[in-house]
Amino acid sequence: PPPGGGGGSIGMVKFVPDGRAVTGHRDGSVRVWDTASWDLVATICAHTEAVSALAAYGSWVVSVSRDCSLRVWDLGSRDPSGARCVRQVQLPCDAGRVVAHEQGVAVATKDRSIRTLSTLRDVQA
Repeated sequence: PPPGGGGGSIGMVKFVPDGRAVTGHRDGSVRVWDTASWDLVATICAHTEAVSALAAYGSWVVSVSRDCSLRVWDLGSRDPSGARCVRQVQLPCDAGRVVAHEQGVAVATKDRSIRTLSTLRDVQA
């Protein structure tokens, strides 16, 4: 498995279909790993506080943080350093769970509500 690295321990991991894994960290970073070698291939300074939830669908990764932000990342390029934030949403509070699918993103926030975003297909880089 991937090591914790120097910027905060791993809080969660999601696998992306192209042989990469994405981890969310307590330092707010999202890291991309090559699962064949477990080499770290990119560190994304994603949030100002700990990543509290991750979801992956195809080349999209959705991260949610204790800073109450949700970000959609496009990892479509084989070069992971080209990962771009293509959507950012400010939530009223932190989220406990996030699910991503072609039809959209659903977020269960800690105020016991569920919020949805439009389809990932509609997100333009």
